[in-house]
Amino acid sequence: LSAFFTLLLNALIGAGAIALWVSRIGPKWTTMVQSTMESLLEPLSKINANIQINYADLMMQLPSIILIMWMGAIYVAVLLEGRLTSMEPGKPDPVQPTMRQQLLTLRMPDPVVWLFILSLLGTFGGFEVRGLAAVSANVMNVTFVMFFFQGIAVVARLFERLRMGSFWQFVFMVLIVVHLFLFVSLVGLMDYWLDFRGRLDKRTPEFNKET
Repeated sequence: LSAFFTLLLNALIGAGAIALWVSRIGPKWTTMVQSTMESLLEPLSKINANIQINYADLMMQLPSIILIMWMGAIYVAVLLEGRLTSMEPGKPDPVQPTMRQQLLTLRMPDPVVWLFILSLLGTFGGFEVRGLAAVSANVMNVTFVMFFFQGIAVVARLFERLRMGSFWQFVFMVLIVVHLFLFVSLVGLMDYWLDFRGRLDKRTPEFNKET
């Protein structure tokens, strides 16, 4: 749970920083952010005229987008921690960092699952409550990315059991992140009930015999 609470704590710190900035800027912050987004995304519309960007929807989900970027940066930094340390001259390969081990065994607690289910209802349920859809969409985005992290942990355990080399693990991880984000997130969600890693651990002797 330590890895989960580390991600959650940093997400809350990021949210607090955003709230402080908004309170200092005042009502004009929406105009500033939207103009910045339009300038950043304008090249996309020039590349492909069929791309339609709804800036109102983007603004509504901006808090979760920022939190997801923050969490993703922390996640990547933790994963790279061991490799950067091992590159220092005069030092033997270190034992895998504790936080990195916790990320590889990451499992979302019960409240995250229920938050995700409730956010689905709030986003797509058609309830006529002001602000409910916006809050639900942001919660859904953040929790879905959390399940993506859990799905990555499941895939990493599978690679470990298959004794796949580091190079091929990196190649397949890049392909998975780019092309199979939705699938891996669903794997992470289903791992809550099906415990894929527990099943893989039980089959470890079979993997060893096959290899």
